[in-house]
Amino acid sequence: MELVPFSKVGGLADVCSALPKALNKQGVQTAIVTPYHKSVAKKNLDLEHLHEHDIEIPVGKDRVPVRYLKTTMPEHPDITVFFVQNDSLFLRDGIYINPSSGKEYSDNPKRYIVFNKAILELVKKGLFEPDIFHLHDHHTALIPAMILSNYKDHPVLGKARSMMTIHNMAYQGICGDHHLQLAELSEDLIAPKGDFQLDGDRVNFLKLGIHFVDKVNTVSETYANETREVEHLGYGLSETLRQKGEDYLGILNGVDYEDWNPETDPYIVKPYSIESVDQKRENRSRLLANNGLDYSKENYPVIGMISRLVDHKGVDILAQALEKMLTWDLFFVLLGTGDHRYHRLFEQIKMRFPHKFGLNLTFSNRMAHEIEAGCDFFLMPSRYEPCGLNQMYSMKYGTIPIVRHTGGLADTVQDFNDETQEGWGFVFDDYDAKSLLKTVWRAVTFFPKKKLFKNLVVRSMQHDFSWDVSARKYKQVYQGLLKKGRG
Repeated sequence: MELVPFSKVGGLADVCSALPKALNKQGVQTAIVTPYHKSVAKKNLDLEHLHEHDIEIPVGKDRVPVRYLKTTMPEHPDITVFFVQNDSLFLRDGIYINPSSGKEYSDNPKRYIVFNKAILELVKKGLFEPDIFHLHDHHTALIPAMILSNYKDHPVLGKARSMMTIHNMAYQGICGDHHLQLAELSEDLIAPKGDFQLDGDRVNFLKLGIHFVDKVNTVSETYANETREVEHLGYGLSETLRQKGEDYLGILNGVDYEDWNPETDPYIVKPYSIESVDQKRENRSRLLANNGLDYSKENYPVIGMISRLVDHKGVDILAQALEKMLTWDLFFVLLGTGDHRYHRLFEQIKMRFPHKFGLNLTFSNRMAHEIEAGCDFFLMPSRYEPCGLNQMYSMKYGTIPIVRHTGGLADTVQDFNDETQEGWGFVFDDYDAKSLLKTVWRAVTFFPKKKLFKNLVVRSMQHDFSWDVSARKYKQVYQGLLKKGRG
């Protein structure tokens, strides 16, 4: 549903952009299908229109018109991008959420059903012929069941295999079960397996997708284990995931170093490398100046955070800890939007600490890069974190991560040991404000040890989380699916 550089809400857009590039390098031909969002329209792209007249997509008793537009990924002409255009459904402010209300659009299930059907019709009309559908989250989770219901005899769709990547188990697409009729799923397919799909009079898109897709993965090994074994982290789907057996696995996300590299970053004031890391100081000064903070206080560490302002990102424990934190000798720069109660709370804290707290209740890609380059530490206190990308960006930029030991954060950040000098971050286990404050204090008091801190920065920058490793694992899964054939 989102794809950098055309549309973005979070890390999903980064993954959907970076993974095809990495796969392409390894000889896997890819094409991407995404809605024609308002953010796409604003770019005034030179798009190829694939047909003259609207194509009608059946949705229950209705016929929904769509158009298909085509381009390629910037600087990657071998990767085709198809846009599904329906202005009433997709040309909106926001992708999933109405910015004016802060709530999901009420017709999201219908929007996703139309998008799923439009993808299948794109293939049916011969515009591309996939061997494998790689689906992401509940927004496209109906495709395997749709194929089995209506396209199993199609020469391309009937042979295609499917894989679904779950980026966050909490978002499942739960809605009224009448949407099964809108999706035109076969009663013979669904009814005998109602225990897998239905919850009362509701349907769970993600649960349905897990059951019918050939292979499921999530975005780190630890998160795969957590969601399978810890019921509250599986959000009601742990047993469904356990039933997948070896067909549920974890593959860590990578980083697109074409976009996130301090040596070539066009958004920062002073590019730098591991050999010239002292030049990071100029980016620090610019970040503080842009946030109205006193950049002359070089003994104050700068802590950054880029996040959706929601509880599971650790914002609830940050809200309890931030005022105490700001009484220490440090600066804190926050970028993000989310729950309006946190907007109000952080605005009040900003009024009390105007010279120590940089508050940016928005999203800016440029500022995200400036924060990664300009901070000394990067905070991710998540209750759970399927993978996380910012801790990996931070390491590349020599910005030391402060994280909770969960999901992909546990897989990528090793706690620093002051005695052995091993590790490259500051990690805490318990999910509470006390543990958060204790760990931030440990980081802040280590910062003045300039030589040791620089060694820590250099060690963090030596890590390579490029997509090449992850793409090889995905390619192996694809090859296994094609060898196995449809069951």
